[in-house]
Amino acid sequence: MRQLLFNKPISMLIITLFAVSFAAVSISQAAGPAGAIKGEVVSVDPNSGMLEVMSPEGKTIMLNAGKQIEDLKTLQKGDQVMIEYDKNKNIKSINKEG
Repeated sequence: MRQLLFNKPISMLIITLFAVSFAAVSISQAAGPAGAIKGEVVSVDPNSGMLEVMSPEGKTIMLNAGKQIEDLKTLQKGDQVMIEYDKNKNIKSINKEG
Protein backbone atom coordinates (compact mmCIF):
# COMPACT_ATOMS: atom_id res chain seq x y z
CA MET A 1 0.00 0.00 0.00
CA ARG A 2 2.79 2.39 0.88
CA GLN A 3 4.48 1.84 -2.51
CA LEU A 4 1.17 2.51 -4.28
CA LEU A 5 0.82 5.91 -2.58
CA PHE A 6 4.37 6.83 -3.55
CA ASN A 7 3.87 5.95 -7.23
CA LYS A 8 0.76 8.09 -7.72
CA PRO A 9 2.53 11.51 -7.40
CA ILE A 10 5.32 10.34 -9.67
CA SER A 11 2.81 9.13 -12.26
CA MET A 12 0.99 12.46 -12.14
CA LEU A 13 4.27 14.33 -12.60
CA ILE A 14 5.21 12.23 -15.62
CA ILE A 15 1.79 12.73 -17.22
CA THR A 16 1.99 16.50 -16.64
CA LEU A 17 5.48 16.77 -18.13
CA PHE A 18 4.39 14.71 -21.11
CA ALA A 19 1.41 17.02 -21.77
CA VAL A 20 3.54 20.17 -21.41
CA SER A 21 6.12 18.85 -23.87
CA PHE A 22 3.42 18.38 -26.53
CA ALA A 23 2.12 21.91 -25.93
CA ALA A 24 5.62 23.36 -26.38
CA VAL A 25 6.13 21.48 -29.64
CA SER A 26 2.83 22.69 -31.10
CA ILE A 27 3.55 26.31 -30.14
CA SER A 28 7.02 26.25 -31.73
CA GLN A 29 5.66 24.72 -34.94
CA ALA A 30 2.89 27.31 -35.19
CA ALA A 31 5.41 30.15 -35.18
CA GLY A 32 7.11 28.80 -38.30
CA PRO A 33 10.77 28.43 -39.11
CA ALA A 34 13.35 31.14 -39.49
CA GLY A 35 15.05 31.28 -42.83
CA ALA A 36 16.84 33.03 -45.61
CA ILE A 37 15.90 33.95 -49.15
CA LYS A 38 18.02 34.95 -52.10
CA GLY A 39 16.04 36.70 -54.79
CA GLU A 40 14.72 39.81 -56.43
CA VAL A 41 12.98 42.72 -54.73
CA VAL A 42 9.37 42.82 -55.94
CA SER A 43 8.24 45.77 -53.83
CA VAL A 44 9.66 47.90 -51.05
CA ASP A 45 8.01 50.43 -48.73
CA PRO A 46 10.57 52.19 -46.51
CA ASN A 47 7.82 54.05 -44.64
CA SER A 48 6.08 50.87 -43.41
CA GLY A 49 9.24 48.76 -43.37
CA MET A 50 7.74 46.07 -45.62
CA LEU A 51 9.69 44.29 -48.34
CA GLU A 52 8.50 41.64 -50.81
CA VAL A 53 11.09 39.33 -52.34
CA MET A 54 10.76 36.64 -55.04
CA SER A 55 13.10 33.65 -55.17
CA PRO A 56 14.45 32.31 -58.50
CA GLU A 57 11.81 29.54 -58.21
CA GLY A 58 9.04 32.17 -58.16
CA LYS A 59 8.21 31.94 -54.44
CA THR A 60 7.37 35.34 -52.93
CA ILE A 61 7.55 36.32 -49.30
CA MET A 62 6.55 39.53 -47.51
CA LEU A 63 9.02 40.52 -44.80
CA ASN A 64 9.07 43.23 -42.14
CA ALA A 65 12.26 45.25 -41.85
CA GLY A 66 10.91 47.72 -39.35
CA LYS A 67 12.40 51.15 -39.07
CA GLN A 68 15.74 49.94 -37.65
CA ILE A 69 17.05 48.65 -40.99
CA GLU A 70 18.34 51.63 -42.96
CA ASP A 71 19.28 49.51 -46.01
CA LEU A 72 15.61 49.40 -46.98
CA LYS A 73 15.83 53.00 -48.23
CA THR A 74 18.54 52.02 -50.71
CA LEU A 75 16.63 49.09 -52.23
CA GLN A 76 14.62 49.29 -55.43
CA LYS A 77 12.37 46.95 -57.35
CA GLY A 78 14.56 44.50 -59.30
CA ASP A 79 17.54 44.57 -56.89
CA GLN A 80 19.10 41.16 -56.11
CA VAL A 81 19.29 40.54 -52.36
CA MET A 82 20.14 37.90 -49.76
CA ILE A 83 17.94 38.26 -46.67
CA GLU A 84 17.94 36.42 -43.34
CA TYR A 85 14.76 36.60 -41.28
CA ASP A 86 13.35 35.20 -38.05
CA LYS A 87 10.32 32.98 -37.48
CA ASN A 88 8.03 36.03 -37.38
CA LYS A 89 9.33 37.19 -40.79
CA ASN A 90 11.27 40.09 -39.29
CA ILE A 91 14.42 40.82 -41.27
CA LYS A 92 17.67 40.21 -39.40
CA SER A 93 20.04 41.16 -42.27
CA ILE A 94 19.93 42.36 -45.86
CA ASN A 95 22.81 42.00 -48.32
CA LYS A 96 22.42 43.65 -51.70
CA GLU A 97 24.09 41.62 -54.43
CA GLY A 98 25.48 42.86 -57.73
